[in-house]
Amino acid sequence: MKQKQSSNFFYAVTVILCVGFIFCFGCGLIANMGTESPREKKIPAEFKLADKKGKKILVLVNQPVWLGAPPVLRGELADMINRRLVENAKINSGSIIDYKTLSDFRSKRVDFSMMSEAQVGKALGADLVLLLVLDGYTMNKLADTDYYKGSLEGQAGLIEVETDKKLWPEKDSSRVVRVGFEVEVRGAEIALSRLANSMAYCVTRYFYDCPKDKFKIADDRSGVAWEIWND
Repeated sequence: MKQKQSSNFFYAVTVILCVGFIFCFGCGLIANMGTESPREKKIPAEFKLADKKGKKILVLVNQPVWLGAPPVLRGELADMINRRLVENAKINSGSIIDYKTLSDFRSKRVDFSMMSEAQVGKALGADLVLLLVLDGYTMNKLADTDYYKGSLEGQAGLIEVETDKKLWPEKDSSRVVRVGFEVEVRGAEIALSRLANSMAYCVTRYFYDCPKDKFKIADDRSGVAWEIWND
């Protein structure tokens, strides 16, 4: 009789432990299902460009002569920014005025350097101008190697053509973006393209809800505030 009672007791304890385990596991599973993973978390756009549907966008890169950068950098930057706007910010490609159109217009206007961003945008039928003013560039070949070290710096802003008003960034006069790398082993041409691609990414990431784990890239030197990584 005592042996039977003992067996029943241990059986009851086992059942209680199993039920408790299942309950705790289930609660934890439900809680995890309701929590965003690092890959799902996003940093909200500072200016959601995709909401400006039907608006024509012109990317205007100001590359002063004194910068010493190759002339092709301006076009490569504009093309890469346009591509990022389409791929990441989900802007309709038909809403973007391509760089060739801008380049042809620039070559025909002897007074181009005297025109404001809004005037250029209006002449080309743009509603918005994404302006990037380059103000820092270096590209150095490392001694006794075919490797390169490079950096690129610029100030970005979004301008409404009709009012000539800055829409982004909201608080600052411009968004400073810096990119760079210590070593690029694939030659000078690839090194320049890498700078342009990194700059394009770092400028356009503010125009869409960017996945948290992709906001910061390896070449970013912008000094982005780390508080945006906090939960």
